[in-house]
Amino acid sequence: MRAKSDQEGLARVLDAIVAATGRIELPLIYQKLRVVCGDITDSRLGLSPSIRKVLLSEVTDIIHSAAQTAFTLPLDTARQTNCLGAEHIAALAQDINGRRELQRYFHISTAFVCGESEGTITEQFRNTTNFSNSYEQSKFEAEQVLRKRYRDLPCTIIRPTIVAGDSETGKILACNVLYTPLKWILHGYLDRRTVETDILLDVVPVDYVAAATVALLSHSERNLPSPIHLAAGENSNMTVSEIVRFTMEHARRRKYMLHTASHRRIDCRTTPYSPYVTLHRSFAINHSAALLAPLGLSPRPLAEYLACLLDHAFQTNWSKNLSGDSCTRRKERACAA
Repeated sequence: MRAKSDQEGLARVLDAIVAATGRIELPLIYQKLRVVCGDITDSRLGLSPSIRKVLLSEVTDIIHSAAQTAFTLPLDTARQTNCLGAEHIAALAQDINGRRELQRYFHISTAFVCGESEGTITEQFRNTTNFSNSYEQSKFEAEQVLRKRYRDLPCTIIRPTIVAGDSETGKILACNVLYTPLKWILHGYLDRRTVETDILLDVVPVDYVAAATVALLSHSERNLPSPIHLAAGENSNMTVSEIVRFTMEHARRRKYMLHTASHRRIDCRTTPYSPYVTLHRSFAINHSAALLAPLGLSPRPLAEYLACLLDHAFQTNWSKNLSGDSCTRRKERACAA
């Protein structure tokens, strides 16, 4: 964790767990988790020699999910975390693998390393040259580094599409990407007509991405294919226009304050989002379907849980006040059932 001390790092983990689940079981946490301070932009990962020694002798599996996800960062800044950071984690994985066989090494990428490609995006590596933003390009370059310099590692590239909140509670730690243009429309900063299109948006809930990653970690298939899309695929059942209309209607039903009288154009801030609502593409899920469907894991269609996502966003002021969320009861009722 990025923190000034292991204790501060643990506090960040506990805050994230409470925000995600609404409760915490401290004895279980202390039995299962060990938090150490680190920095993936540092060549030694910011780890003390003693901690590094422990990792080299005990680690069997790695999930690398740290990333800069902002669309508007300068490319060099995005590269520091997303590309150079990936190389530093891979170097650690290589050292571990040299001492004892590494079982799994997952690099969480993004399905949008396809850049501005259209049509059906297959689960394979492609040479892409045009990207919509620095996030896409830096994640693409990270994959290239892993393929060319660390091909001897058991590395599986996992590519989620647009990740939204929990499909039962709506919970998410940060309301961005899918949520941001919707918030701008509701608050009167953006004319809804500037984003309404017939593009099908591929959205997956965070609980599916988490469950799928864990399931793949312990999958009986020893040699997993790579890359693997974690995408809605055929369940991408809502167009951008339908999502916008649903959001407006749901806000009125929930009496969420709308500011639709005077739209103000903010094109400079919406530009990074425009490719996602203008490029026609779908994401193949052959690998994930073959591996996860037999385990009962598949993403729910967005239409089934969009209301839940919006309720969470409204209740928490778009994740600015996570302590004000009351959606946990939904999941508790679902678990009880």
